[in-house]
Parts: sequence; C-alpha cells; structure tokens
Amino acid sequence: MKKYLLSSVALTTVFGGSAMAADMPLKAPPPPTCYACNWTGFYIGVNAGGSIGHDGSQDTISLNPAGSPNGLGGVPPGVLNPISNATYNSSPAGPMGGFQAGFNWQTGHAVLGVEVDWDAVNQRNTLQINNFLASSTTVAPAAYTMTDEQKIGWLATARARLGAAYGYTLWYVTGGAAWGGIKNTSTFQGTGSNLFATAPAAAFFEQTKGGFAIGGGIETALAWMGAANWSAKLEYLYVDLGTVTNGFVVPLTATPTSAYTLSSSSRINDHIVRAGLNYRFGGDRMAQGPSTPGPCPTCSWTGFYIGANAGGSIGRDRAHETDSINPAGVAGGVVAPGVNNPLTDVFHTDSPVGGMAGGQIGFNWQTSHVVLGAEADWDWVGQRDTFAYQNFVASTVNVAPTVISLTDEQKIKSLGTARARLGWADNCFLWYVTGGGAWGQVQSNYTFQSTQITGPATFGTAPFAASVSTTKTGWTIGGGVETSLAWLGLSDHWSGKLEYLYVDLGSITNSFTIPVVGAAGAHTYTSTSNLSDNIVRVGLNYRFGG
Repeated sequence: MKKYLLSSVALTTVFGGSAMAADMPLKAPPPPTCYACNWTGFYIGVNAGGSIGHDGSQDTISLNPAGSPNGLGGVPPGVLNPISNATYNSSPAGPMGGFQAGFNWQTGHAVLGVEVDWDAVNQRNTLQINNFLASSTTVAPAAYTMTDEQKIGWLATARARLGAAYGYTLWYVTGGAAWGGIKNTSTFQGTGSNLFATAPAAAFFEQTKGGFAIGGGIETALAWMGAANWSAKLEYLYVDLGTVTNGFVVPLTATPTSAYTLSSSSRINDHIVRAGLNYRFGGDRMAQGPSTPGPCPTCSWTGFYIGANAGGSIGRDRAHETDSINPAGVAGGVVAPGVNNPLTDVFHTDSPVGGMAGGQIGFNWQTSHVVLGAEADWDWVGQRDTFAYQNFVASTVNVAPTVISLTDEQKIKSLGTARARLGWADNCFLWYVTGGGAWGQVQSNYTFQSTQITGPATFGTAPFAASVSTTKTGWTIGGGVETSLAWLGLSDHWSGKLEYLYVDLGSITNSFTIPVVGAAGAHTYTSTSNLSDNIVRVGLNYRFGG
C-alpha cells in the first residue's frame, strides 16, 4: 500500500502558485485572486492511487454428517462443527487507476458538480489454514488446507460534489453511489485418512456489488503554469459495498455422500487515496493570473515551529498463529496424544484501525523555492484489531474430542517519528516529502484455551491470557502539503497541513507454553505479527521568527 499512496502524494506536486521570497509580511494581505478563473464546464480526466480495505470477515469449515464424538460407540467421523472458524478484519490492498468525467457550475465562491469515474483495481488478500484433523471414534489421522482469496477488480462511482473556490484552488466534499467487481477464489483439500480425504477442489465467485462512497479533496487550476484548461486533484474516498457471502461443498473421496461445507462472508469497506488530472471544456477559461496572485509574495518558511495534529491510521499486519502440543506422540500409533503438529496453523492479514492525535516541533530553512527541515512528533493512538479462531482436534490414541480457541489482539498505543523534510515552496504552499525513524508502543493481548469434551486428559487446558507491551522501532516515509493561513486573514505565523505517512515497525513474535490439565503435555502457542501502518492526518503549526 505504501508505494501506491506515496505515488499519489508525489503526483500532487503539480499543485501550487507563484514564488515565495524572503519573509512573511506582518499584516496578511487580501485573499488570492485568479483573473478569469472559473470552474464552470464539462471535464474529463485520469487518476491513479491506492486502496486498502477494512473488511469484517468470517470463514468457516464444517463436515457433514459430523457423526457423534462420544467414543468408540459413536458415529464416525465423530467431529464437532465447525471444524474451523476464523473471525477477523481482512486487509486487502493494492493499486488502482482509471478515468473520470464530470460537470461543475460555479456561482460566487460556491461550486456544485457531478462526477462519474471508473478504475481498474488490483486489491487482494488471502487467508490460509493448514490444520491437523482426527476422529474421536476411530483411528484416522488427517490434515486439511484451505485458502480464501478476495479481490476487487474494478470500482466505479457516481457522486455529487460541493466545493468552495478561492484563487486557483477548489476544496470540496463528495458523496454518492458506488459499484465494484468482487472476486473470491477458495481452495480446499483434505489429506491422510480416507475418513477425511478429498480431491483438490477450487471455487471461483464473481459479482458486482453496489453501495455508497463519501469523501473529499482539493483541486487546483494549473493556470499558474500556463495550462489554462488543466487542473489537478488529490482525493480521499471511503467506499462501502455491503456484504459478500459465498460457499461451496467438497465431497469426500471415499464417501461422496459426506462433504465439507466452506462458507465465507466479508463486509467490503475500502479507503482510497488517489491523485487526478482533469481537462475542462467550455465556461470561462482558467487563464494565467497575475505574476503574484497569492497573498504571500514575500513568504518564507524559515524558522522554528510547534503544532498539533489529529487524524486516523489503518494498518496492514501480516500475521501467523500456530499451536503445537508436546509430546505429540505417534499419529495412528499407541503413544498419546497421537497427533501431527501443528494442530493449528493460520496465516492472516489484519486491518487494525483507530484515531490519533498529538503534537510536533520542527525547524525549516528556505533558500529560493527549496525548503529543508527536520520534524519530531508524538501521537496518542487508539488503533486495535482482534483475530479470533477456533478449530476441532482429536487424538488417534484416546477418545478426546477437543476445541482449541485463541485470540490475538494488537494495539498501537503511541507513535513517534523523527524525520527530515524536503519541500518546494510556491505561493502560500509548501509541498514536501519526508522520511526518518519511527517508534511505537505496542500492546499484544492473547487468550488461549483447549477445551476437551470427554475422555482421559489429553488436550484440555485452563483458560490462559497474556499481555505483552513493548516499544518497537522502525522507519517512516511519506509526504504532504502545508499552507500559510494568511489567505484566510490569519497571522502569517500560522499554517495548516495535510500529511500521509507509511510506518513500518517490524515484527513481533510471542510464544507461550500452556500445560495440559491432568497430563504431562503442554501446548505451545506462537503468534507473529508484522506491523505496518498507513496514516492520514491534519496539523496546525505556529512558526517563530523567520
């Protein structure tokens, strides 16, 4: 996701105004003017960017008929359904690009418009499960592998726009209908004992879903570059396409009247950041304005500053959960519990989300249009997500039907960065890229319980919980735009900014040993998460001196 959102930020360097010089004036001049600027007219354009999802999902596997897991007198296969159940927030991500067309009508500063767009999207994510399986009624060691891949292949919207135009710039909110092409590919295979084995199976589902989109953005006329009818934009959209539910059946090889049933359900929610370039037909031409149309003909960014910020973050954490029991015994033999490790083996990608707010301090030095700077910040963060999973296991030696349950909650409680900034100043605006070190306070909360239904002590444990807090270090890269607020009539020491950061805090691995109650064995539960974050925030700065 980072490279797609960063490419969007980079494209926005086409925005701007005319040159800055040495110092901000003591008194803010009047708002910027753009002689002959008018947004009225039809337009067409192209866009490119990236998207990341936060899709509430559930994947289940059941075997029917399940039989009765009550010992040798029971009915095979003797399992408890569902034999696998995952509840999580999936995090598909990928690039997108396409085109748009629309119409604006301007009266005074107000701009009303409509826009339609279509984008090719390469957003995807996969859940993978590889588990041990056995019967509680007969000796039948087996295993199964399942994958569930979800893709968005295309996305379209039809939206109204409401904006306020000042000088070369149009600030707008937007909302309307959305449609997307959703593709799901599921695979499954049972191996080992004929009581559970299947041929390799796959199912493909494709459908068009409708929903809504809402967001906002900034668009700037490129008349100051001599491109009279051209404009460029940076836009955020939230898209909700409702719920997608799929299922398919995989018959057993030896007894086709028995079969696994796989079900998946996802609520499709998407966060999109993209840049665009438009060409407008008709209306008053966006002609070249005066040589210094902005309110800051002598602006300078040089000086120390302090400020506050607020925004939100959405992560894409690739994770892996495993549970093994030791000693494992010999599957199909006479040494209990008679299993093959791992009992549980799940790969998933989670999508923690939350708000954030904090402060920053920094220094800029400007020479001509080039601005060099350094900034440090600290934010309180409320980002969290929980992966919950249950699966059925049994012994090939004892009658011991069991359900393993685990949860993995990841929280980021605070985040700080220390970054260099390199920017280009024009008119009231400073467009910049930034990068440096990052650190965050991460709290990982885990629960685990192996609940044995009947039989001699083999798998069962007491409820287990653990909380681990650590400070992780990593790196960050991003970009943004900052504008002097003199054009609002405020003191020229004040500025506002919009910023995107990608943060990578590396990986966290925690492992726990949970003893079996009444037996010598113990479960080893291991969880690994790779922590990456996408942050969008706004800020307000006050600059001293300069």
